[in-house]
Amino acid sequence: NESRLRALLSSLADEIRSSPRDASIILYEETGGYHIEAEDIGREANIDATVKGFKQKLPLNENLFPVAITYTYPQITENKLRSFPPVTRLSAYTTYYGRHDSPNRIHNIKLIASWLDGVLLMPGDEFSLANAVGDFTEERGFKEAYVIFEGALVPQLGGGTCQIGTTLYNAIQLADLEVLKRQNHSFYFNIYPLGRDATVYPGQKDLVFRNDTGHPVLIKAVATNRRLSFRIYGTTTGKKVEFSAPRVFILTSSGYRPATVREVLAADSPFKTIVVRKVTDAGGKLLKEETINSSYKLYGEKSNVPIARPEPR
Repeated sequence: NESRLRALLSSLADEIRSSPRDASIILYEETGGYHIEAEDIGREANIDATVKGFKQKLPLNENLFPVAITYTYPQITENKLRSFPPVTRLSAYTTYYGRHDSPNRIHNIKLIASWLDGVLLMPGDEFSLANAVGDFTEERGFKEAYVIFEGALVPQLGGGTCQIGTTLYNAIQLADLEVLKRQNHSFYFNIYPLGRDATVYPGQKDLVFRNDTGHPVLIKAVATNRRLSFRIYGTTTGKKVEFSAPRVFILTSSGYRPATVREVLAADSPFKTIVVRKVTDAGGKLLKEETINSSYKLYGEKSNVPIARPEPR
């Protein structure tokens, strides 16, 4: 009776079924100790294949019938993590909140930081910050805080995400991970390093990078009431990363010309910056050099930045 056989197998399938789970690592930054949790293999009973095998063996007077199982293997395994455990700090970067930051903005930063703490990237993995953040909804815990929208500061759900983007961007640049996508803010705010900020808004702007180190990389994040920090852990490379001081160019009627930040503040004029990032090996040999270009409409710490409406407090 095939229907009874399938009913029996369905009940067995519920007991057999399990979801795959990647191996994970817990890093105790204070002591340098760590614990690696082994992966779980996913299992699913294949009822059709089991019934077919049953029918084939039944005429042979067999009394043992194997259940056909489909296995799903996780990408991250204990062996991969133990071969090159991501427990050596490659970089660290911290930004501080502004004088006028609201509790809502700090709440959003803490929320996202909690989601990013412990993210593990295997060799070749790409990471999209916009995808990791997801939709800005009240149900997911977001509150309204200022974002730059259509040339003005507007309270919207998720305000503060750009500080996540800027801090993480500088941490991965110092760790020399490959940046695939980055865009600066339209306004510059001096809580960020000039010429090295990164704006993020799901569906519109993103920070995307790839783990091109050849070994696992672990992201650690912590947000307090004063600051946001990211640390990148991996396998020692001996590389050294340095940024040049930003070169500033102000927009005039005849085009851009070299200027100082003081001139930019006085003129209320659009400006751009150029920062050079150099990477050297342990012996001081230059491995790569890149230019980071940024363009800004205004210096956002001035009172001329348009505010659409007050931010909730």
